Amino acid sequence: QSLPNNYGRMISGLNFHEISIPFHENLLGLKSYSTTSYWPLDSIGTIVGYNHYTHSLDFLNLKESRLSHVIQLSKEGPNGIYDKVCGIYPYKKDSIWIYDHINFYLIDNVGNVRKKIFLGDRDLIRIDTNHRMYTAKFAYNASKHSLSFLVDKGNGYAINEYSIDDGQIINEYNLLPSVYNKDGKQMFADMNCPNVSFTNEKIIYNYPYESTIYVFNLQTKEHVKYGASSQYTTNIANECSNAQNYKMWEKHGVTNTHFYDVMYLSDLQIYVRPHLKGIDYNSKKSFQELGDSRELYLMYLNADFQIIGEFKMKDFTYSYFTGWCALPDAVLLFKNNSLSALEEYDKMLIDIIDVPVNR
Repeated sequence: QSLPNNYGRMISGLNFHEISIPFHENLLGLKSYSTTSYWPLDSIGTIVGYNHYTHSLDFLNLKESRLSHVIQLSKEGPNGIYDKVCGIYPYKKDSIWIYDHINFYLIDNVGNVRKKIFLGDRDLIRIDTNHRMYTAKFAYNASKHSLSFLVDKGNGYAINEYSIDDGQIINEYNLLPSVYNKDGKQMFADMNCPNVSFTNEKIIYNYPYESTIYVFNLQTKEHVKYGASSQYTTNIANECSNAQNYKMWEKHGVTNTHFYDVMYLSDLQIYVRPHLKGIDYNSKKSFQELGDSRELYLMYLNADFQIIGEFKMKDFTYSYFTGWCALPDAVLLFKNNSLSALEEYDKMLIDIIDVPVNR
């Protein structure tokens, strides 16, 4: 059932550049962030990360290697953001869209809520960055003044486009089922929901339990499937043998390969997909130790979704709690692993991974 891989001009390797961001008493960041977004409004190179300890948006200035500023979020009152932020879409300096499992919020640069949108049963909307489950982002279209996001239809998944002006769903695009699980009856514990990312012209999605990449073209309304099988790991997870047993559920998550969302590097017009190799279960080790000892791979694809490289990252180094972010011309990985020999407590360490291709 798997699709054949197609290859383009292979890249020769990757360039690694480490950035160290010190912590200060008045600006305390995290060692790594699991929910991040690139800040496209300056030439400095800034990412926004949600700090779940302080319930804030932290802005990391990569050029100057510093935590530049913080937007403190409220939990109560008219500006309350009630739950953990699981999606971020910066639009303007005073217009940042976020989602917290309950509402969409449009906030300004000091955390005031300019607009709040509740779309009913929150369980139907699937927006999250969860290392065990899936990474489904949302997108804001300024010309149409709309939000696009993943929804669970019960018998499948779809992308809904919501018009902010009209207050209603104006488009719905059904997603294809996995080529390995066409009837949706196989269960893969936490990995059943697809990953979703957006470009201006495409909806890109993939299922965490298998390697195929699916693309929906917003202009032609056509679906295309691409083979993206790893040369180093298995490309389909085993079905969860006992969904009622929580230990078996947890075991399934670390012993199987997990494919994450396909990220777009806009300046290079290429894509990159992280995935983790499964590991043999050892009852003498904690799930954290097992999880942090897995192998991380990055697969690069060109604009036609042809594979142009697949690379193993250094062991015991990076955060596997979705600790990565796409930049226009590189991938950012947070260096934060419980098994690492590094003992840096007063700073954040980041690797910027550059790709030597024509720009």
